[in-house]
Parts: sequence; C-alpha cells; structure tokens
Amino acid sequence: MTMHSNLAQALIIRAIAREDAERALIGAPSPPCAPAGRRGEHADHPAALTADAVRQEIRSLGVCDMPPATDLVATLLETLSQRLGGNGYKSAWEAIGIKPTRGRDLLARSAGAVDWPIWKTLRDAALAD
Repeated sequence: MTMHSNLAQALIIRAIAREDAERALIGAPSPPCAPAGRRGEHADHPAALTADAVRQEIRSLGVCDMPPATDLVATLLETLSQRLGGNGYKSAWEAIGIKPTRGRDLLARSAGAVDWPIWKTLRDAALAD
C-alpha cells in the first residue's frame, strides 16, 4: 500500500468505528466484526474521499499550531499502524520511540502534551514519501 492509501484506510477505519459506536449508543445491534483493514474493502467509503484534504491539513500544521487536534493525532497513529501492517497503536507508538502507555495518555488525559517533536515524528513516520 502507498502512503496515500494508508491514510485513506486509516480515515475509513476511524469513520467505521465512529459509526459503530453511534449505533451502539442508540441501542441498535452492532454488525458482526469483520476485518476492515483488507485492501480495497470500503474503498468507496466517503471517508476515503477526504484523504487529500486531511493530508493537506496535517502537513499545514506548524510549531505554533501545537497541540494538534486529538483526532488528527489518532488519524496519524492509525495511518502509521496501517503502514506497519495493521498491528495496532502499540506498534505505532513504539515505532516513533514513545512507550505505549505514554501514547495512550497522549490520546486521552494528556492530549495537550503533544508537542512539535512528537507531532513531527509521528507525521513524518505516518506520511513518509
């Protein structure tokens, strides 16, 4: 997969997860779990169409824009996970030198602690050309 398709796949995975969470909140039965990470599956999902815009938004953020939106951090993390074979966030955090427990904190309680060095390392690893 190319970098662009990894980002598109990450956006699709995150969108499907949000849709499933919304269904669960309103009491609708959740669909059976299927591996959403297969190549080509959900390729026509609307989230895939936003990959270029999201990539531009991510690339446009600079030092003065820190901390970035948590959703963008999670999107980059999912993108890096896809580049690494879809092994999850733990492998993605480790790939950029962050302990997984610290990484979980950066997506939750300490979201404001994502500074430029963390952001740039994650961004460059996830969107490597």
